[in-house]
Amino acid sequence: MASLDVLNAFDKAPSHNALTVLLLGCQGVGKQRLARAIIDIDTHFSVAIRTATSLPLPREKEAERPRIDFICFMIDLTNKESVKVVESCLSKVDVEYFLGRSCLVVSKVQDTVKNIVDLEQVIDLADKYNMHTLCAQSQDEAQLSALGKRIIQMVLNATGFKKYITPSVIDTTKEYGLPNLL
Repeated sequence: MASLDVLNAFDKAPSHNALTVLLLGCQGVGKQRLARAIIDIDTHFSVAIRTATSLPLPREKEAERPRIDFICFMIDLTNKESVKVVESCLSKVDVEYFLGRSCLVVSKVQDTVKNIVDLEQVIDLADKYNMHTLCAQSQDEAQLSALGKRIIQMVLNATGFKKYITPSVIDTTKEYGLPNLL
């Protein structure tokens, strides 16, 4: 039986032609802008975006909440609190999400003068939880759109919308240094 404090990957049935992505991170990491970029991508299915600053998610209206298909943990390299929030949330997520159903989105990578968080710390965190890391070089619309498209591709793979490509296949290519299939 799963703990009430853990976000479970398969506690609800999937929705037909609909996907739900959770953007998780502290205030000010760009969740709303990334959400808009993802929603603006033309797809043949419905994409719902949920945002949260912490886990567990509130219990009220849980029955109405859709299944979370993919989680983007968001870290801002100029905000030390963003790493603390992500680290505290990782222990409240079902391990199934770490099998190709989550990623780290790291923003403000180019602001090396302003960076408070060491990029190596973020890479170690991604390695520890076996998550892909996506870097947002800047916050302009073209970069956000490209990042949104990359996330959509990852979600399609994680949910089986892409035939023959599963999180396990992608993980295998990562281990052997083969080119990424995305």
